[in-house]
Amino acid sequence: MKKRNFFLLTLTILFIGGISVFSYADNDSGKSVKEGERLFEKFNCYECHTIAGIGYAVGPALDGLVQRKIKKDGEVKYKEWLKGFLKDPQKAVPGTAKPMLMKKPTDAEFDKIYEFIKTV
Repeated sequence: MKKRNFFLLTLTILFIGGISVFSYADNDSGKSVKEGERLFEKFNCYECHTIAGIGYAVGPALDGLVQRKIKKDGEVKYKEWLKGFLKDPQKAVPGTAKPMLMKKPTDAEFDKIYEFIKTV
């Protein structure tokens, strides 16, 4: 429990201080990625996933995962699969341990989160 509290305190300090765990170019794509990172935190994705060692390894570490899936399945196919998985994990992968999200991202929010996780 102490580890979780430390993690949440660290995320809060980073968020309040305006410090990003990652840095991006200051362009439209970079802004979308930064917004995706903010949304990744808002939807508590770090509760189950790690990026660069930050978060909890309940689900898969996301470092390089999206790029590997894109290379294997193609971006359009993988992106649509992931969107469906987040909306209804049990339908996409019967028997998965992935819980239903309490609050699901809108399509626009999903697109920004996706842009962020593509960069890690």
